[in-house]
Amino acid sequence: MVQIGVEETIKKIFSGTVVVTVGLFVNSFFSYLLHIYLGRSLTLEEYGIFNTLLSIFYLFNVFTSVISVSIIKIVSELLSQRKIDKLTAFYWKLVLYLSALGLVIFISISIFKNLLAEYLNITESNLFIFLGFYTLTGFLAVTMGSYVQGLLRFKLTALYYALSGILRFALPVLFIYLGFKVNGVFFALGLGVVVCFFIITFFLQKNFEYSNEKIDVSNLYKRVLDFSIPVFFVSILMQGINTIDLLLVKKFFTGDLVGYYSGVVTIGKIILFGAGSITIVMFPQISALMTSGKDYLSKFKFFLLLQILITLIAYIIFSSFPGFITTLFFGDRFSESVLLLPRFVLYISLYVCSNFFITFLLAINKTNVYRLLFLPVILQIILIYHFHGSLLEVININIIATIILLVSLLVYLYKVITAK
Repeated sequence: MVQIGVEETIKKIFSGTVVVTVGLFVNSFFSYLLHIYLGRSLTLEEYGIFNTLLSIFYLFNVFTSVISVSIIKIVSELLSQRKIDKLTAFYWKLVLYLSALGLVIFISISIFKNLLAEYLNITESNLFIFLGFYTLTGFLAVTMGSYVQGLLRFKLTALYYALSGILRFALPVLFIYLGFKVNGVFFALGLGVVVCFFIITFFLQKNFEYSNEKIDVSNLYKRVLDFSIPVFFVSILMQGINTIDLLLVKKFFTGDLVGYYSGVVTIGKIILFGAGSITIVMFPQISALMTSGKDYLSKFKFFLLLQILITLIAYIIFSSFPGFITTLFFGDRFSESVLLLPRFVLYISLYVCSNFFITFLLAINKTNVYRLLFLPVILQIILIYHFHGSLLEVININIIATIILLVSLLVYLYKVITAK
């Protein structure tokens, strides 16, 4: 009987992971297909500018990822309690308030566009308006993405990722074909998010239940806020480790070198997106087990084994065939990226493992984990500012910072598990 239960658990974890992984693969495939297209259609300098602005979007996207983690946790609890009417009302209130927050950030980016352009050596300041629009739509998207995960609808989660990837590729390519450059790409990216929002919301109606009575969800906002504060520090610091290097490379290096670095970043982060399916499936399940007081370590061990296996396979492939992979994605123009790829893939692999342990610790309410991130981020910034003689030197600094983070996480995790 116990053996059957274990087999069913493994089957559920594996099937959910596979389905979400397929969706993420489609998403990543079209995302990187877009990067290949842009890398071949834009000049090296334009492609470098695109990736620099995209890094800024990722920094602002910290707000949405923070809120997303809290929403997933609350949605999974409401679902288990069968409070469908409250779940429905909460969805639409979140859409309204998060859209308003996104609008504030859009206006702020537009106001400071000249200052941002001057700091990053970008001549066309109006590009930041289109970046702001894309950021605004990111706040619109956070609710639907969080709900499909919190509701444990893995097939819909896969559809969400796949559809997002397809639209993220098709619309920017169309705008480039029509003669637009980086500005058109960011507008098209935002437009794709809006289209995806309406489609996914349609499919979510299956889980909604509308009531004529006014549903009070005010207590849920406080819960989102309470959990979001520590998660905010985790997200912004992890995003910082993942994007600060590109921003500083844009500041200290020439346009062509920024383009080469953007190429290796784009290729290397395939591992980040591909391995991300593990944490997407793991977080709501571990969180639910923790809340109900059930054993979560057994399931965590299986997720850990799966994470290590996927990351190790990806590292071996990308570090063994850097020339072939770089040429496949970008052609001969990015040949300078070949020497950087094996080292960058090592950095990304360490980052993926660190992110996995952080996600697990958040799922079991160990929110103080954010304190472990300050030292690696500060060290990364200081070292890159003082030692940027080459792109390889920047990557080595990334590796040092991530190793420090991973070791500290393992020590903290050991203390948590042994104290249980």
